[in-house]
Amino acid sequence: MTIKTGSIASIAVIFVVSIALYEYFGYAEIGSDSAPVTMIEARKINESLYHKPYEVEGIKALSSSSLAGTDVNHNLSVDESQNLLADEGLKDMFEYFLSTLGEYELEQVIASIQETIKAELSEPARSQALDLLKRYIDYKIGIEELQQGFVVYDSGVNMVDKLIAQQSEIKTYRERFFDQVEYEAFFASEDIQNRFLIQQLKINSDETLTATEKQQHIEIASLELPEDIRATRQRAQQHALLSEQVRKMKADNAPASEVYQLRENMLGSEAAAALADLDKRRAQWSQRLSSFSAERKTVLDSSLSEQDKEQSISELLAYHFDETERKRVSALMSDDRLP
Repeated sequence: MTIKTGSIASIAVIFVVSIALYEYFGYAEIGSDSAPVTMIEARKINESLYHKPYEVEGIKALSSSSLAGTDVNHNLSVDESQNLLADEGLKDMFEYFLSTLGEYELEQVIASIQETIKAELSEPARSQALDLLKRYIDYKIGIEELQQGFVVYDSGVNMVDKLIAQQSEIKTYRERFFDQVEYEAFFASEDIQNRFLIQQLKINSDETLTATEKQQHIEIASLELPEDIRATRQRAQQHALLSEQVRKMKADNAPASEVYQLRENMLGSEAAAALADLDKRRAQWSQRLSSFSAERKTVLDSSLSEQDKEQSISELLAYHFDETERKRVSALMSDDRLP
């Protein structure tokens, strides 16, 4: 399926939050305009729709939801005997619709997934997918309860050990719902990433290592990541390094031609040209904003009446900015963030 669209304490918080993003089913708060759905009610809804699928109408118009503008190719997999092949694409399809919880009722979301399964699969894969969906929803409900007992940070506890224990609890819990093939398809990539994050925590908290040694150890640990994740991580590091280098060059008043050359060497000529254009537009914006701010200060410091001051500032806004820009500048004035 294709969808288009420090300190150890701080790193630990990021890690636990990243797990929560994967397991976001907070049913105590789920519901659109009606009363919230409790976890007990959610289980009952899931059970009922499993035994009587297709009786509830799914989401009528995804174009009016947060999924508007997205494109999803289902491509659900089966073997030559039409048995379901659980893979990450199936999980992606589940999550694609589950992301609309809060906009739509739980019944509608589950029904939409069931309708997709019905349209895409024939027996026996259809019944197998419905069964897996039922278990996946039950798992998502239960993982919320499990994580409520997790401690994000405790100064009296070794956080690396705590996170390892929590990850082990999550793995054991998942194994209650999924066989080995399903588990590998749904969670293997996530487990690898979490192991890397824990290893990164260990390295960053090792006070015997220098900053350079820590970076070297982290790079070695990252070799265990899947190639696509490692490539994404490397691109992010490259952009962060480039941004820092450009910031220093600008602080040293380096010529724009040198900044362009650096960007071209790292990102290519097309990206370098686009960033140069962005720099130009930002500089123009900053200059216009500074000019307006100076003129506004002159008005505010004048002996004009308050009414005349407001009128003059409104005229200055209209002179310097278009309608959209005026909203942005007005927000800056309200927050007292003009240069």
